[in-house]
Amino acid sequence: ELAKRLLSAVQARHKFWAEFREEPRFPGQSGPCEDYRFGLELLHHYAEWEQNHQATLALVATQLASQSPDTYQELLAHYKAAGADAKLLQSLESARVLARAKQMPNLVRNPRFELGDGNQHPTGIDWVTEGAPQYWAQWKHITGTFSFGDGIARIHATNNGVWIQTFPVNPGEEIVASVKYRLRADPPAKARMGIIWKDQTGQWLTNYTTVGFNAESLGRADDWREVFCHHIVPAGAVTAVLRFGAENLGPDDVVEFRDPYFAKIAGPAANQPASP
Repeated sequence: ELAKRLLSAVQARHKFWAEFREEPRFPGQSGPCEDYRFGLELLHHYAEWEQNHQATLALVATQLASQSPDTYQELLAHYKAAGADAKLLQSLESARVLARAKQMPNLVRNPRFELGDGNQHPTGIDWVTEGAPQYWAQWKHITGTFSFGDGIARIHATNNGVWIQTFPVNPGEEIVASVKYRLRADPPAKARMGIIWKDQTGQWLTNYTTVGFNAESLGRADDWREVFCHHIVPAGAVTAVLRFGAENLGPDDVVEFRDPYFAKIAGPAANQPASP
């Protein structure tokens, strides 16, 4: 029922902004205001709340498909009959995508967070690596400490911190990444996981349209909970940066992660340009 209400709210918001986009700036003015149009295009480009909707639906759909298949099919049929946009339908169908991804090799190096012989990290990357497990890097904004052992990576008392690993990619490839997390703290504490991109010069890729979603607002989980993200690699990206971590942890709070997974489940799409 909440998923149905979400669809109604999203569609009402889209309708409102579509009409607002054609509004004149001043009463009586003929033709739409180009400032409004420009602003709404910019708003659409940075619409992270849309990604949050997609991630939430994907996580719910995965649980629903396994626990109550009939209810899942009913929800999927409702979204299709109501004319839900392609991104929301993609999220609802992510259960099949995740199952297909898990049949592919896990490209994560050192998924058990062991220190190993030597501490190898990608070169030219500006985050903290001292004391990190082999192949893993770590970053924090201001507060937080990192620890690992028994196959678990932890972040303690961070205002914003992440574990990081990078992978070579080509535009158009279909990517799925997942991790299990445990966070025994209430909001505003939250966990998150997702992928960001770098170009061939090693700079952050900033001007692109996201096809897929990250899982950026993950709440309390007293037991292990698997979450995932699903992307098509954007044009210009040659490096995928997988990161998972937390924000707004209190002095005694800790978030834990295990079983990280990263897979390519399809090659470049026909409508995507080749890698430079």
